[in-house]
Amino acid sequence: IAGSTGTFTGDVTLTDGWGYGNNVVYSKNYSTLNFPSAATANVAKVPQITFGDRTSNSYGVGDLRIYHDYYNSHIRHIGAGVLNISSSSNAVQINQANGSGGVQTAILLESGAAKGVKLYQAGSLKSETTAKGIQVGTGVTIETNGQANFAGIVTATTFSGALTGNVTGNVTGTAS
Repeated sequence: IAGSTGTFTGDVTLTDGWGYGNNVVYSKNYSTLNFPSAATANVAKVPQITFGDRTSNSYGVGDLRIYHDYYNSHIRHIGAGVLNISSSSNAVQINQANGSGGVQTAILLESGAAKGVKLYQAGSLKSETTAKGIQVGTGVTIETNGQANFAGIVTATTFSGALTGNVTGNVTGTAS
Protein backbone atom coordinates (compact mmCIF):
# COMPACT_ATOMS: atom_id res chain seq x y z
CA ILE A 1 0.00 0.00 0.00
CA ALA A 2 1.38 3.34 -0.96
CA GLY A 3 0.31 6.40 0.98
CA SER A 4 -1.16 6.71 4.45
CA THR A 5 -4.52 4.93 4.01
CA GLY A 6 -5.89 1.87 2.29
CA THR A 7 -9.30 0.33 1.67
CA PHE A 8 -9.83 -3.40 1.31
CA THR A 9 -13.05 -4.93 0.02
CA GLY A 10 -12.23 -8.61 0.64
CA ASP A 11 -10.34 -10.80 3.08
CA VAL A 12 -7.00 -9.47 4.37
CA THR A 13 -4.07 -11.60 5.51
CA LEU A 14 -1.27 -10.16 7.63
CA THR A 15 1.64 -12.55 7.22
CA ASP A 16 3.66 -13.80 10.15
CA GLY A 17 6.95 -11.91 10.30
CA TRP A 18 8.66 -14.90 11.89
CA GLY A 19 7.90 -17.21 8.98
CA TYR A 20 5.94 -19.76 11.04
CA GLY A 21 2.63 -19.34 9.20
CA ASN A 22 0.84 -17.78 12.21
CA ASN A 23 -0.95 -15.31 9.94
CA VAL A 24 -3.62 -12.91 11.20
CA VAL A 25 -6.64 -13.00 8.86
CA TYR A 26 -9.60 -10.65 8.54
CA SER A 27 -12.57 -12.52 7.05
CA LYS A 28 -15.05 -10.26 5.27
CA ASN A 29 -17.78 -12.95 5.23
CA TYR A 30 -17.71 -13.35 9.02
CA SER A 31 -16.47 -9.85 9.95
CA THR A 32 -13.84 -11.41 12.23
CA LEU A 33 -10.17 -10.88 12.87
CA ASN A 34 -8.61 -14.30 13.51
CA PHE A 35 -5.42 -14.67 15.53
CA PRO A 36 -4.37 -18.29 15.10
CA SER A 37 -3.01 -20.57 17.79
CA ALA A 38 0.60 -21.41 17.13
CA ALA A 39 1.74 -24.98 16.73
CA THR A 40 3.52 -26.23 19.85
CA ALA A 41 6.94 -25.61 18.29
CA ASN A 42 5.99 -21.98 17.56
CA VAL A 43 4.34 -20.93 20.84
CA ALA A 44 6.85 -18.14 21.48
CA LYS A 45 5.97 -16.54 18.14
CA VAL A 46 2.16 -16.40 18.50
CA PRO A 47 0.43 -13.22 17.26
CA GLN A 48 -0.66 -10.87 20.05
CA ILE A 49 -2.90 -7.84 20.46
CA THR A 50 -1.02 -5.25 22.51
CA PHE A 51 -2.07 -1.91 23.99
CA GLY A 52 -0.23 0.67 26.02
CA ASP A 53 2.65 3.02 26.31
CA ARG A 54 5.48 0.62 27.08
CA THR A 55 8.51 1.57 25.02
CA SER A 56 10.70 -0.98 23.36
CA ASN A 57 13.00 -1.39 20.40
CA SER A 58 10.61 -3.99 18.94
CA TYR A 59 7.05 -3.67 17.67
CA GLY A 60 4.14 -5.37 19.41
CA VAL A 61 5.29 -4.80 22.98
CA GLY A 62 2.67 -3.00 25.05
CA ASP A 63 1.59 -2.90 28.69
CA LEU A 64 -1.46 -5.07 27.96
CA ARG A 65 -1.29 -8.26 25.90
CA ILE A 66 -4.08 -10.56 24.80
CA TYR A 67 -3.06 -13.83 23.15
CA HIS A 68 -3.58 -17.57 22.87
CA ASP A 69 -0.55 -19.87 23.09
CA TYR A 70 -2.05 -23.09 21.66
CA TYR A 71 -3.05 -24.38 25.09
CA ASN A 72 -4.16 -21.32 27.07
CA SER A 73 -5.76 -17.92 26.59
CA HIS A 74 -3.98 -14.99 28.25
CA ILE A 75 -4.79 -11.45 29.35
CA ARG A 76 -1.51 -10.12 30.70
CA HIS A 77 -0.41 -6.77 32.13
CA ILE A 78 3.30 -5.98 32.07
CA GLY A 79 4.95 -2.94 33.59
CA ALA A 80 3.88 -0.19 35.97
CA GLY A 81 0.34 0.22 37.22
CA VAL A 82 -2.25 -2.49 37.78
CA LEU A 83 -4.58 -4.61 35.68
CA ASN A 84 -8.08 -3.41 36.57
CA ILE A 85 -11.11 -5.59 35.91
CA SER A 86 -14.17 -3.65 36.93
CA SER A 87 -17.84 -3.03 36.45
CA SER A 88 -19.53 0.23 37.39
CA SER A 89 -22.99 -1.27 37.84
CA ASN A 90 -22.82 -5.07 37.94
CA ALA A 91 -20.91 -7.93 39.52
CA VAL A 92 -17.60 -9.26 38.20
CA GLN A 93 -17.71 -13.02 37.79
CA ILE A 94 -14.93 -15.46 36.86
CA ASN A 95 -16.17 -18.80 35.57
CA GLN A 96 -14.58 -22.21 35.16
CA ALA A 97 -15.47 -25.33 33.20
CA ASN A 98 -18.12 -27.51 34.84
CA GLY A 99 -16.89 -30.78 33.33
CA SER A 100 -19.93 -31.11 31.03
CA GLY A 101 -19.03 -28.58 28.36
CA GLY A 102 -20.55 -25.61 30.20
CA VAL A 103 -19.31 -23.11 32.76
CA GLN A 104 -19.97 -22.49 36.44
CA THR A 105 -19.12 -19.66 38.83
CA ALA A 106 -15.66 -19.84 40.42
CA ILE A 107 -15.28 -16.33 41.89
CA LEU A 108 -18.04 -13.75 42.29
CA LEU A 109 -17.45 -10.11 43.22
CA GLU A 110 -20.93 -8.71 43.77
CA SER A 111 -21.67 -5.05 43.22
CA GLY A 112 -22.36 -2.85 46.22
CA ALA A 113 -20.20 -1.57 49.04
CA ALA A 114 -21.50 -4.14 51.56
CA LYS A 115 -21.06 -7.14 49.27
CA GLY A 116 -18.13 -9.48 49.63
CA VAL A 117 -16.07 -11.91 47.60
CA LYS A 118 -17.54 -15.37 47.09
CA LEU A 119 -15.48 -18.44 46.21
CA TYR A 120 -17.11 -21.50 44.67
CA GLN A 121 -15.96 -25.07 44.14
CA ALA A 122 -17.88 -27.21 41.63
CA GLY A 123 -20.53 -24.48 41.48
CA SER A 124 -21.17 -24.60 45.23
CA LEU A 125 -20.42 -21.64 47.53
CA LYS A 126 -17.58 -22.59 49.90
CA SER A 127 -16.23 -19.33 51.32
CA GLU A 128 -17.12 -15.63 51.38
CA THR A 129 -16.02 -12.42 53.00
CA THR A 130 -18.53 -10.67 55.23
CA ALA A 131 -18.68 -7.40 57.17
CA LYS A 132 -17.25 -9.26 60.21
CA GLY A 133 -14.61 -11.41 58.50
CA ILE A 134 -14.81 -14.76 56.67
CA GLN A 135 -17.61 -17.30 56.47
CA VAL A 136 -16.53 -20.81 55.42
CA GLY A 137 -19.45 -23.02 54.43
CA THR A 138 -22.26 -22.94 56.96
CA GLY A 139 -20.29 -23.83 60.08
CA VAL A 140 -17.22 -21.64 60.46
CA THR A 141 -17.02 -17.88 60.95
CA ILE A 142 -13.72 -16.13 61.61
CA GLU A 143 -14.05 -12.48 62.53
CA THR A 144 -11.48 -9.71 62.14
CA ASN A 145 -11.36 -9.27 65.94
CA GLY A 146 -10.04 -12.83 66.30
CA GLN A 147 -13.31 -14.37 67.42
CA ALA A 148 -14.13 -17.66 65.72
CA ASN A 149 -17.35 -19.67 65.74
CA PHE A 150 -17.43 -23.34 64.76
CA ALA A 151 -20.43 -25.61 64.29
CA GLY A 152 -19.97 -29.37 64.25
CA ILE A 153 -16.97 -31.42 65.37
CA VAL A 154 -13.88 -29.36 66.17
CA THR A 155 -10.40 -30.80 66.66
CA ALA A 156 -7.74 -28.46 68.02
CA THR A 157 -4.15 -29.28 68.94
CA THR A 158 -3.79 -26.16 71.08
CA PHE A 159 -6.40 -23.90 72.58
CA SER A 160 -6.38 -20.64 74.48
CA GLY A 161 -9.36 -18.81 75.91
CA ALA A 162 -12.77 -19.70 77.29
CA LEU A 163 -15.06 -22.39 75.92
CA THR A 164 -18.56 -21.00 75.52
CA GLY A 165 -21.77 -22.29 74.04
CA ASN A 166 -22.93 -25.90 74.02
CA VAL A 167 -19.84 -27.98 74.75
CA THR A 168 -20.36 -31.75 74.55
CA GLY A 169 -18.02 -34.69 74.36
CA ASN A 170 -14.60 -35.09 75.88
CA VAL A 171 -12.60 -32.00 76.67
CA THR A 172 -9.04 -32.62 77.85
CA GLY A 173 -6.17 -30.36 78.71
CA THR A 174 -5.10 -27.97 81.40
CA ALA A 175 -7.30 -25.06 82.38
CA SER A 176 -5.59 -21.70 82.49
